[in-house]
Amino acid sequence: MFICVHLWFLSASAGNAAPCNVFKLIREANVDGVARCLNAGGATLANTAADGGVTPLHLASAMDRADMITLLIAHGAWVDAPSAGGFTPLHWAAAENATNAIHKLIENGADMAAITDNGITPLHWAASRNATNSVRMLIQAGLAVAAQTESGKTPLHWAVAQRAEDTAVMLAFQSVSEGIDLAVSNQVPFRMEVQSSDTNLPSAASAPQPEAPPDIGIRHRPPVVLRDAPPPRSGDIRMVPLGRDQVLTFVWVPDVDLWMGAYEVSNGQFRRFRLSHDSGAREAFSLNGDEQPAVMVSWFDAQAFCEWLNTYFRYSMPSKMRCRLPTDEEWVAVARCGSQRHYPWGNDWPPLQGNHSDTTARDAFPEWKGIEDYEDGYAVSCDVTAGGVNEWGIHGLAGNVWEWCSDWYDPDSRQLKIRKGGSWDYEDPVSLEIDTKGFDTPDARYDTIGFRIVLAPVE
Repeated sequence: MFICVHLWFLSASAGNAAPCNVFKLIREANVDGVARCLNAGGATLANTAADGGVTPLHLASAMDRADMITLLIAHGAWVDAPSAGGFTPLHWAAAENATNAIHKLIENGADMAAITDNGITPLHWAASRNATNSVRMLIQAGLAVAAQTESGKTPLHWAVAQRAEDTAVMLAFQSVSEGIDLAVSNQVPFRMEVQSSDTNLPSAASAPQPEAPPDIGIRHRPPVVLRDAPPPRSGDIRMVPLGRDQVLTFVWVPDVDLWMGAYEVSNGQFRRFRLSHDSGAREAFSLNGDEQPAVMVSWFDAQAFCEWLNTYFRYSMPSKMRCRLPTDEEWVAVARCGSQRHYPWGNDWPPLQGNHSDTTARDAFPEWKGIEDYEDGYAVSCDVTAGGVNEWGIHGLAGNVWEWCSDWYDPDSRQLKIRKGGSWDYEDPVSLEIDTKGFDTPDARYDTIGFRIVLAPVE
């Protein structure tokens, strides 16, 4: 397989069914055109595969276009997308000496030790193409020079087999520096000979044919792993980009062993899923701003949003985790912040934070009672970032909008779903207590009910 062949056929075969030909725009180095395409097509377009499973990120990586890579990943492109045979964008960049692309891919979490169906690492691929800059960068990044393919071949074997003399020398010296005894380790099928006074290259003529290597199957091959990802720590942030500057933000909460949505889902985020969504207005006050919480969404709508995320953005999520609505128990634990407080802000009344029925709301709606001596400055819903934040970095748990939970209010009747947190039109202290369970039918849509989501282990 050669990258140049792929670059040739992509112009003819890729992207015909897409809203625009993003492959052609990448080949033309048309950054603005790619941005327009991705803003319209989002993650679906960013992960479109041409013949052989080649994605736009493969092509941008082979062309060493760090700017294109940044755009694609920001719009949800899977950084480790495998083509036919399992070659990732990092494999393609490594083969083309595309060091800017390699740096950008690694910066965005690409698996440096990714292997193809036959166990080929990016270092194997770069070594066989005599891509010295790629080999140097991958070695410096810590990629194992002794990694073996399914048939037992190291990158050094591949370099010698393809007469890639420069990378062979680099890999040989790196192997020696790592303490690998080339004479006895069966890592190298050649002898190193001095060819002249100023060079030291492997001699192809002196390379004896090695004995047939043992059959090393996938199950028995030592894993090629640089290091295990460290476990998340309390307060760690995880982001899932949706495109068009919309990003879901999650906070790791060890008490419930999941990533909790830092904010309620906004109109802008929900419109990436349902472009025509309208949260409406309450009299003269709009609820439709991009940063206001998405309302007029049923429990079923919230579930559908989660399924959409799990379908199109699963590669931006932690391994073995998926989006869903929080349970009542999870919501309560996060609102309590490890204490036994009555309200999301503590035990005091009136509230210390949150968007509730206040004096501004009472001025806008004279028939309302409102919370005496409380002022949050909003007549209706506020931006999801403006509703107050607790000690664990979770915003908007007090008021703003009710939030759907996954649980049934009565598991036996299975007719009503739980909602938590109160909303911008509530002033009753009981409704704002953490333990209070609101409820509605799962098909209900109101201008005071929205939702937040979690990233949780797949059960």
